[in-house]
Amino acid sequence: MHAELFGSEDYEAMATSIYDKVFLVDSAAQKYFVIGSVQTCNTCLASLAIAITLDTTSYHVDLIAEFDGRQDDLKIFEYDSLEKIFSYEYFAASNDDSIYGGDNEMEGLQHKYKNKYKYLNGAFFQIEKCEMWDNKE
Repeated sequence: MHAELFGSEDYEAMATSIYDKVFLVDSAAQKYFVIGSVQTCNTCLASLAIAITLDTTSYHVDLIAEFDGRQDDLKIFEYDSLEKIFSYEYFAASNDDSIYGGDNEMEGLQHKYKNKYKYLNGAFFQIEKCEMWDNKE
């Protein structure tokens, strides 16, 4: 895959990234799912989950989710091919993070995000979205 798939230079690092297994999600619709990631610094990670639809003359790419932060903050970023569910869970950066520093007003807690998308009737739909304060493990 080349970064041109994403329509901007923002994703140029993804052109040289690692892509996991490509899953066939829907053979009739020729839809595939893949997760890509690239280490952007010693402790930084950029990951994205995309769906690719092919037809006889072109392709279409849908961004399902993305993460850009510290490797330790990303807890789950995975696809269950049997259930056709993509799940991801991460902590927002702490206030003292020099690159990703947040605006956390809750001392001792960190923002945690948890999301799930399920493939239904030709598209990925968000079936779970949680934002909470939690102790970072």
